[in-house]
Amino acid sequence: LRRTVTNPVVVGSVLGVAVSLSDISLPPIVLEPLALVANACVPVLLISYGISLHGRRVLGTIGRRRDVILASTLKLLVMPLAAWATAVFLFRLSPGDVLIVTVLAALPTAQNVFNYAQRFSIGEPIARDTVLLTTVGCVPVLLLVTWLLGPATAG
Repeated sequence: LRRTVTNPVVVGSVLGVAVSLSDISLPPIVLEPLALVANACVPVLLISYGISLHGRRVLGTIGRRRDVILASTLKLLVMPLAAWATAVFLFRLSPGDVLIVTVLAALPTAQNVFNYAQRFSIGEPIARDTVLLTTVGCVPVLLLVTWLLGPATAG
């Protein structure tokens, strides 16, 4: 529990929510360095991920292939189907909103999953390969989702 509470991501998120909910206006001397770091986060994360791919074969860890394929299948097929079913049958959303929910569910595994796996030294090959496979695999899935659900939103 102590590690969770003192995790910089958790602390930063809590502080961000607190400042956002309050009427506190931070001066530029505080905001500008924060903006600089914030704008660098995604590029640095992508560089870190790209470096991890160098010299490695996708699905190269023999004992983890099944885990990567399972995680990728769940993310690319099961999650969008579950989101679609929930949007249609549970929440009874409009066709446009169903499309949005399903597309969001079909997006690839987030890069921060690899970042956490690397940070805590657990499941790095699974996270790395799942991010790559879902990034490539989401293209046909997104095209299929748009082809199936898109016409219902036109009109």
